[in-house]
Amino acid sequence: MTDENWVNFKQAFQEEYPEYYNGLMSDFSDLTESNLRIITLLKLELSNQEISSLLGITIDAVKKSKQRLRKRFGQKYEELFVGN
Repeated sequence: MTDENWVNFKQAFQEEYPEYYNGLMSDFSDLTESNLRIITLLKLELSNQEISSLLGITIDAVKKSKQRLRKRFGQKYEELFVGN
């Protein structure tokens, strides 16, 4: 996913899920763009394979990113995906 594609996707995601996105930004203001890519694609219920294809990374890299998010947010990890 190029930077331009990410900007377009992010804008479309914000328009489709405004409450979720605003809540995410409010509750987790320190998320990186890389974190947002993984979280938004997981929110859309894409598989690790689909995410890896879209982002041009390996499946292991997707798994590692998810693992880092779980470690970073602990019990709050599931809250990353709650909402509209």
